[in-house]
Amino acid sequence: MVIGKLLGVFIIVCIGYLANKAGWIPVSASRYLAKIVINIAAPCVVVGTLSEQELSGGSLKIILLAVGISIAQHAFCLPVGILANKLMKVPQAHRGIYKNFLLFSNNGFMGFPVALALFGHQGMFYLVLSNCVMVFILFTLGSANLRNRGEEKLSFRRKLKIVLKDVLDVPIIALLVGLALLFLQVHLPVELKDVLSSIGSMMAPLSMIVIGLQLTASKPAQVLTNHRLIVITILRLLFLPGVFFLATIPFPMDPLLRCVLTLNLMLPCATIPVAMAEEHGQDARLAAEGTFLTTLFSMITIPIFGFLLSFVG
Repeated sequence: MVIGKLLGVFIIVCIGYLANKAGWIPVSASRYLAKIVINIAAPCVVVGTLSEQELSGGSLKIILLAVGISIAQHAFCLPVGILANKLMKVPQAHRGIYKNFLLFSNNGFMGFPVALALFGHQGMFYLVLSNCVMVFILFTLGSANLRNRGEEKLSFRRKLKIVLKDVLDVPIIALLVGLALLFLQVHLPVELKDVLSSIGSMMAPLSMIVIGLQLTASKPAQVLTNHRLIVITILRLLFLPGVFFLATIPFPMDPLLRCVLTLNLMLPCATIPVAMAEEHGQDARLAAEGTFLTTLFSMITIPIFGFLLSFVG
């Protein structure tokens, strides 16, 4: 199932790639597809997923723990990304993209089915909680990473306005609505849930098509020999999950939660930052190359480490 899901990712990327080569979809269309992913499909996924979760009296503690550890994971990944940028001498214009490679994983499209297959519904719920943390950080810090560096010269009032715009953006509002539905245990009508599910199902394939469109400007040999992307792939798929798993062994923690959050770090780079790079006028081709390369090598690492974690959890 894991390998099948990964193969599905590459098939959809190839569809986007071939659609451009056939003259059906121009690369310029990726900007508009990105807006659909970020402002329509992704919010529907967040609201729909959170509204379906059930809370019990004893589950609040584990929810807060999962959220707290997820925040700590991002807090650890950020300085790793900053240090990697400096050591690899990444150009200033690309540093935000490289930081996002390490900050955000593909825990929605790929992580949810893998967690469900390995750890059941409880494991997938833990990953949903981690995904909520990622969504908030993605559309605040992740967006800030991709803004033009000229903003350092802006006045405090202008910077505050930009930050507030990010916080009050559609995906963040959707997250707040979803969390309210979760904690108030408000269940949406079946008809509305079906609508959210239908629209949300566009997120993953459209993100993959955007990647395929961006890859039309790349050369496969150039991607596979890009030493910076190779380093990011090693950090993303091996270093981060390995350090987290070993660092948490001395602490008392639900083994299932430890395994799920380790899985969260061993997933390839998220796809939405590619759409975000396109929307912010950054190098979306580079973002697509990093997502593609980490996804390619995750076909080896996820089945192996996922198999091992299934015994620990």
